Amino acid sequence: GRVDTHLHLLPSLDDGPADWEASLAMAEAAIADGTTHVIVTPHANYQFTFDPVHSAELCALLQEKLNSRLQIMLGCELHLTYENVQAVLAAPQTYALNASRYVLVEFPEFFERRSMGTALQQMRACGLVPVLAHPERNPVFQQHPEALDEYLRLGCLSQVTASSFRGRFGKRAQQFSQEL
Repeated sequence: GRVDTHLHLLPSLDDGPADWEASLAMAEAAIADGTTHVIVTPHANYQFTFDPVHSAELCALLQEKLNSRLQIMLGCELHLTYENVQAVLAAPQTYALNASRYVLVEFPEFFERRSMGTALQQMRACGLVPVLAHPERNPVFQQHPEALDEYLRLGCLSQVTASSFRGRFGKRAQQFSQEL
């Protein structure tokens, strides 16, 4: 089966679908595309607060509506702020993808490389594997691809947005995604 590990599919939580109708339409499109499992990843950032209990309830409702045609699991897209790093270190399973050791992390648009490296090292030290969300879309990584190499050498993984390959996020993101 096909697995999507980064999908904003739960309704009314963030910049994903606004309502159940849109959520179910997105789920049907994923099923039609051959996807069998998704990890829904609501944002955890300054704009959107991640509520794991409410998100789990929505996850269960969505699973019920789809029966077994698509397996729904919960995670989040953790924006790398000081507060979020402290939260994930204190309660890793709350923020991990499907309660695993993998945590989907999103970098600020601009960031200081050393402090982000320290945060990633702290996560690695407590047994987590940060999965870097769409680095091809980040201006720092576009200008300094060696920073991505450095984080991958720490034991992080990387996830690329599929539509970046087709140029949806601009030429720089398209070119960088094809070089990864």
